[in-house]
Amino acid sequence: MRARSTSRRRPGISELVGSLLAIAITITAGAAVFGYINTQAGVSERQYGGAVGGTVNYLQEQFAVVDMSFTSSTQVVLYLYDYGQVVFDPVQVLVYNTAQSTYLSYGASNVVSTAPSSCSVPASTSNENPLIWNPKSSSGLSVGIQSISTVTLTLPACSGASFASGTTYFVKVTGLYGNSVVYYQVKS
Repeated sequence: MRARSTSRRRPGISELVGSLLAIAITITAGAAVFGYINTQAGVSERQYGGAVGGTVNYLQEQFAVVDMSFTSSTQVVLYLYDYGQVVFDPVQVLVYNTAQSTYLSYGASNVVSTAPSSCSVPASTSNENPLIWNPKSSSGLSVGIQSISTVTLTLPACSGASFASGTTYFVKVTGLYGNSVVYYQVKS
């Protein structure tokens, strides 16, 4: 009797190619998913870091208006003290009376007006639309840490407006990171 030979069937080329293609597709898809998730994690991390940095800067931005001095009927000097841990950069300095009819806002040249240079608009502006200075578009004011700086605000001569004796005037100063301080004083 002859021994029977058992032959094993070898996988064909097409089965081998199919297996390799399945493995390649799985690895490629996995790498694409990993890359996408890694990118999204980086975006989230940057956003979270920016939010934390903004909060830290907000907490470290500490300043005060320590005095207001009316040097004339058209000029006021503000004394700002920065006692925080970051350099104080005001984005808005607004002066107004109790009726909120006279507005001044800090400008790049330290000369402030509630009317354009032509003075075709009266010195009074509406409460809804006060003129506001934005330091990103001008030279800006920077108060050094642990120091006092002054800001001089002047009403334009052509407006006819003036600071009246016996009237309470408010100053609102807003910092770069969102802190806001209001100070008031009666002009003697």
